[in-house]
Amino acid sequence: MKILIVNYSDKMGGAARATWRLYQAMRRHNQDDIIRYAVIEKTSAGDDNIITPSPTHKLNWLQEKELKFRQRHIFKNKTYHSLNLFSSPMLKLINDEKPDIIHLHWIGNNTLSIRDLSKLKAKTIFWTLHDEWALHGAEHYHDSDHPDAYVDGYKSLPKPDKDRSINRFVWLLKKFYYIFLNRKLHLLVPSKWMHSRVLKNRILKPKSMHVLPYALDILTFKPRDKIQSRRNHNLPLDKKIILFGADTADAVPAKGYHELTEAIAKLKDYISTDEHVICIFGHTFNPVSQLHGFPVIYTGHIDDDQKLSEIYSAADIMVVPSLIDNAPQTVTESLACGTPVVAFRTCGLPDYITHEKTGYLAQAFDTDDLARGIAYLLKNEHGMKNDCVQSVSDFSYDKISEQRQALYHSAL
Repeated sequence: MKILIVNYSDKMGGAARATWRLYQAMRRHNQDDIIRYAVIEKTSAGDDNIITPSPTHKLNWLQEKELKFRQRHIFKNKTYHSLNLFSSPMLKLINDEKPDIIHLHWIGNNTLSIRDLSKLKAKTIFWTLHDEWALHGAEHYHDSDHPDAYVDGYKSLPKPDKDRSINRFVWLLKKFYYIFLNRKLHLLVPSKWMHSRVLKNRILKPKSMHVLPYALDILTFKPRDKIQSRRNHNLPLDKKIILFGADTADAVPAKGYHELTEAIAKLKDYISTDEHVICIFGHTFNPVSQLHGFPVIYTGHIDDDQKLSEIYSAADIMVVPSLIDNAPQTVTESLACGTPVVAFRTCGLPDYITHEKTGYLAQAFDTDDLARGIAYLLKNEHGMKNDCVQSVSDFSYDKISEQRQALYHSAL
């Protein structure tokens, strides 16, 4: 069986990291299958099974055309938008490979046009939904003011509105071309929340849908010695560490950085600023030396998983204050390292955090409760380590690859 995985990037971004891990898991454990990985943006070297389309100059021109439009039009919904209007050379690459199964992942940025999806020749297509783009118009996540606008194709939104017009136009394109895609489509979603979002939609009608977690390398993401991990990254040995991590989170409202800072301001009612520090990993636009009296340490972007596992192990708790998120891997990575997570009770987060057992689920967007959750975990984290590790034990490469392989064979 020949399987072709398709994603915009091989490793850059959350969806790409999840797809890369699936690719690695399948390469290690599916010895009888041919597994290839088609991407637009390739950052890795030395693997001939990771392929890119040609001519790339055409794709770059198309991407630039779409990007210029998105830059000119300021969407009210600040989530990422992809129009995917222009035919892509990725289509020829995929069809020339003649795979038995195509497994689509994050295909924004015109990886494939909406029309291209109807021209994929493989008889069986899987699609992992890393966000809501497949169900919506151009937006990758819903507008919190109109969370179900996608259900009726944005007709319920007030007119005239340019956002409405753009999203409805893209949604109608999908409605038409999905007719050809749905006949051979199987969906994989990493959270029950995404499953519920799919059930509401009126355009994407797969033959089957399964809720399956992302693969996680639990041989790398595992509990490590806390003291040694802190020494390796020059972190203080005598303070409790509150960890937060997301690339450009201070520029992306959905990551909840604003809510985190509000909760930190309220933390002084529960804990001392002298005994705790905040550690932030990932790219940051506006670094600060302290947040409401709590010292802040930045590690910068970390692309080495072993070093990242040391950061998680060095911390006492992890905070993931996302407002909209499907299945953030920072949660499962932290849990695998034995570090409990506090987050809002929203979207896919309750799938992965068990309240007061592997973390704390604050009432959605209540920063008072988020602060209480941080204080609660700092007091109780010692007894949660084993439960945290056990909660992600089924996400290992061997188990996830077995599940995917069984689904592929059953769909043929």
